[in-house]
Amino acid sequence: MTEYDGKEPPEHYDLPEEDDRTELRNGVVRALYALPMHFTSPINVEGIEVNDLFSINTLLGGTIEAQTVMLLNSLRSIWDP
Repeated sequence: MTEYDGKEPPEHYDLPEEDDRTELRNGVVRALYALPMHFTSPINVEGIEVNDLFSINTLLGGTIEAQTVMLLNSLRSIWDP
């Protein structure tokens, strides 16, 4: 949030260690941080003008979505206790 929108920024608090959801949440955060290291894409884009990048938005978005789901499933041992 920005300072000029008139809203207070959210306050962060420590999660209770005895809550099972705390371990799940921490695992999901670790898995999300690990995604960039494991991300690969079969799409190779070469020779396209910057102005034309918007035209491949759907293709790239679909690939990123599919790869993210596949990676999260392969990292399940990290985020699903």
